[in-house]
Amino acid sequence: MLNFEPTPQQNSILEWNNNAVIVAGPGSGKTWTLAKKIQQVIEDCRDYQGVIAISYTNKASKELEKRAKLLCSETKQSFFSTIDSFCSSEIVLSFGKRLMGTPPRLVLVEKVQDEEQEQLIRTIKKAIKAILEKYSEFPIQQIYDQEICIYEELDYSYRKYLEERFLSGYFDLHLIGGMANLIIMSTKTCAKYLKAKYRYVVIDEFQDSDFEQFSLFRRLSEIGIISWAVGDFNQSIYSFKSGSPEYMQQLTTMATFEKFDMNINHRCHPFIQSYADLFLRLQRGMDISSVPKGESRIVKVSLTGTQYQIGYWLNETIDKIIEISGVDKKSEIALLGRTNETLEMISDVLKIPHRLQHKLLLTDDRSIGGNILRQLMILSFNPKEYTAKDFIENHFDYRVRGIRKNIVAVKSLIKEFKLESQNEATDVKKSERVINLLIGIIQNIYPDYVLSELTKAACEQLIYNPTLLENFRPFKVEEVQLLTIHGSKGLEFDVVLHLDLFEDTFPDFRSKGKPIKLREDENLHYIALTRAKEYVFLISNSIKRFYSSNAQRYFEFNKEPSPYIIGAIEAYQTTINHKGINQ
Repeated sequence: MLNFEPTPQQNSILEWNNNAVIVAGPGSGKTWTLAKKIQQVIEDCRDYQGVIAISYTNKASKELEKRAKLLCSETKQSFFSTIDSFCSSEIVLSFGKRLMGTPPRLVLVEKVQDEEQEQLIRTIKKAIKAILEKYSEFPIQQIYDQEICIYEELDYSYRKYLEERFLSGYFDLHLIGGMANLIIMSTKTCAKYLKAKYRYVVIDEFQDSDFEQFSLFRRLSEIGIISWAVGDFNQSIYSFKSGSPEYMQQLTTMATFEKFDMNINHRCHPFIQSYADLFLRLQRGMDISSVPKGESRIVKVSLTGTQYQIGYWLNETIDKIIEISGVDKKSEIALLGRTNETLEMISDVLKIPHRLQHKLLLTDDRSIGGNILRQLMILSFNPKEYTAKDFIENHFDYRVRGIRKNIVAVKSLIKEFKLESQNEATDVKKSERVINLLIGIIQNIYPDYVLSELTKAACEQLIYNPTLLENFRPFKVEEVQLLTIHGSKGLEFDVVLHLDLFEDTFPDFRSKGKPIKLREDENLHYIALTRAKEYVFLISNSIKRFYSSNAQRYFEFNKEPSPYIIGAIEAYQTTINHKGINQ
């Protein structure tokens, strides 16, 4: 898509050169529009300038960076990554010394493992939030003019703890966002640096921003960086991580921000998008005069039995699904579940080639060691996505004197790591060898870092369970994909089989009486529907099998279908049985 031809909606956005809130629906061409805007901005940047492009995940930020680089000859000093990474490298690690002292060595940012410290971190985080709320209506220039050091309003005991940790070379990941706010509000030099270096800040998935990210975004706009918030209210699903669409909604009411809509779905068949829109309107008591028209692309499948029956049914029916949908590759067919539990049951009985994204210990390991292990596994098994060259560029600055010997050592260790990881033969010493190679690589980057027991356990899990390594390999064209709906966000498939459509799962029984949670359940169903380009299959089965961690056993209960797929919405579905399509 190098020959980018913007739609009228996209043209309006690209021509705008001030603060903006962009409400971008599924399939609206958001990533390419942002990449095109970045190209425009970069052309007018000096060599020392660029843009801040923040995405929710590293994978999403890499995709935006890749597309921007296809359009730009160079991205100059632009920053593509997550909000935590930006707060760490550009604010806390660069300017924290002005408030907390100058550490004698490199500061490592990761989540603390000590339970007592975790409790203290939560308390400090609440105290920082209270300070940010207190000054939320104070323009940043007023704070500078009055020479208020916001950081000093933090309790002395908390500051003492932060300073001792910082000077000893550590800072907690959970405090990064809050501390970044305190620093930019307390240190005018930080604001001047950011203003001089960056022309624009673009934050994607803003509907899932928390208060700290919202506060920082506002401060960046106040110091003169043109600020764009991009997101979709109907795709907000992360309240459990303190994310809320209310902050994006607040921006739309501010006079300094212009709201733009990107609501034309260029990905989904029009019937699918129209059906998804109708579902939301029905759930929210809105006008339903606009309804899907034409041949239905929504197929309801009702099966008798537990979730295992879905796997048996798919073994028999996959060819019929391919015939109905006209899909070319099985990898363009995705089974989307609310959690991994149903997916694992189906995987146990599925005879057709498939790929299940397994739950890993590494998934919850956000330490420095865990992140490096994840990167090494990707470059070992999917070098098209991430290479050894990418790893070196991410972790080393060639301008640092004496660093080349570390780079040479790491390149050699990476080769050994890849060979050891890819070797299918295992022995009792294999995990020890791999962990030692991991430690060697890390120590060339962070000499004082100590690998956590969690990271070691995550490494051992991968080494002695080769099936789990499939998480890092690229999908094969003959493999049907099994993913959670959360994991599918941002992806697209020709065909989606939407699972877990039980009465107590969509909506979740725990959401009863909780409007925010109920809205997120609706959004999650909406996201599953709009991952599909050609067809959606709504799969319901009569018995729900699940594991109770409290009872330490499995239970099976008869269940009715989700209210999301019955009632007025049924008029726009077709049904399928083993013989084919029934109208």
